[in-house]
Amino acid sequence: MRKHAVLFTLTVLEIAGLLLTTFFWFVMRRDLLGTYRAGALPLAAEIALSTWFVPATSVAGALTVAAAFLPWWRTKTRTYLAGAGLVCTMFGLAFAIFAAYAPAFERLARVSMTASVLAADLDRHLRLFRPRNDPATTLRSPRRGGPAASRHKQEGPRGSGQSAFPSKVAPVRSV
Repeated sequence: MRKHAVLFTLTVLEIAGLLLTTFFWFVMRRDLLGTYRAGALPLAAEIALSTWFVPATSVAGALTVAAAFLPWWRTKTRTYLAGAGLVCTMFGLAFAIFAAYAPAFERLARVSMTASVLAADLDRHLRLFRPRNDPATTLRSPRRGGPAASRHKQEGPRGSGQSAFPSKVAPVRSV
């Protein structure tokens, strides 16, 4: 029973891979072709979205797994054939998904980088026109009614052996 459990598991995984490949072929590929209709694609994306690549790798994988069930193979050879068929199918699917979506993510990264650079540049320019936003002069302390001071000024200077963290003993430098 244990000999055939590996072959059964690899066959179930191959069927799941073929179902995912079918989903990619009929749903995702159609949407991607509609998205990339106007622009030029890299060679990898053209191969991934071509009419022959995904079906060829899927058929090669399925035939290799089917060949594993022929009666004249030894158990070890059957396992190797089923594993090779699964790898073939999954490689085709993984390459197709990666290569098909890579141009979209590259465009998205370019737009995102451009937007973040423009936002940082705008923020740097607008900082020149902002009034000073110093909390010590603009906010009032609710207890004293005067300008809010930092914790350091309210409690007084710390000793040279005191620290903000009780487990650490280090001198606190005042600025």
